[in-house]
Amino acid sequence: MGNGMRMLAKAYGGIVFDGVKYIYDYDRDELVKESDLKARAKADREQRKAASAKAKSQKLEMGF
Repeated sequence: MGNGMRMLAKAYGGIVFDGVKYIYDYDRDELVKESDLKARAKADREQRKAASAKAKSQKLEMGF
């Protein structure tokens, strides 16, 4: 995926490309397929979502 699509996904929290939904992980600064995230154990999935939300809020507070 190109840099422009990555920037859009970062701005909106995710993107659908060729019928595949990607969710932006703000903690790791990368796109993750929704299906890959759902395949993880529930505890790991919730932990990763929480870390991503925390990183996003910290970046917003800092003005990035």
